[in-house]
Amino acid sequence: MRRFADMESFDDEGNDPVCLESRLRAIPPELKRLVGKVELPEDGGQALVDAIRRGDKIYGVSDGSASKGAATHGWKLARRPKDPAAIQGSGPVDGRNPTPFRAEMQGQLAVLIMSSLLVASRGICRARIISLCDNKAALRRLAEHSKSLRVRDQTDSEV
Repeated sequence: MRRFADMESFDDEGNDPVCLESRLRAIPPELKRLVGKVELPEDGGQALVDAIRRGDKIYGVSDGSASKGAATHGWKLARRPKDPAAIQGSGPVDGRNPTPFRAEMQGQLAVLIMSSLLVASRGICRARIISLCDNKAALRRLAEHSKSLRVRDQTDSEV
């Protein structure tokens, strides 16, 4: 994984794409905290962008955990399991006595934020991003608030 400081920036004028790292740096601190620590692949997300442009599915997978008044989440945007071109992150979950549901929701929110930044950085208007997590309630809640999100029938097992 390449660190943000090592990444090449694109010019923000004309039709040149803006690198994902620049977009991420520009979001408010509150959103940065929701996303957590982000790790970008060597190509800065270009393999995912290419897959989206081909109409391929991208998977936004998250997991969250809560115990003894603290919680964390992790997430990944990938083309397939063990994708070396995945964008991933993790971080703490806010709130007083956070629940596993809150942790899952923050992971899915991080997927939505990062996938939005990824496509916006390259001027993409449409993408097939499938959200996966092991909490049906979290996926249903997200689907209730977005017409563009669909919940596929999944078992309650770990993804």
